Amino acid sequence: MAKNDLQGTLELLILKTLAQNTSLHGYGIVLHIERVSGELLRVEEGSLYPALH
Repeated sequence: MAKNDLQGTLELLILKTLAQNTSLHGYGIVLHIERVSGELLRVEEGSLYPALH
């Protein structure tokens, strides 16, 4: 899969997570994405916080 195919995917995952759980913060978002993906997706802090900005 090309890198461009995944462009914007993290932002969409974050938005979907926050739409379902409005009170989550950074680490909670990471845990939620990992849990619902069956731990197939891992979000590093270095990726999460720039996407939130």
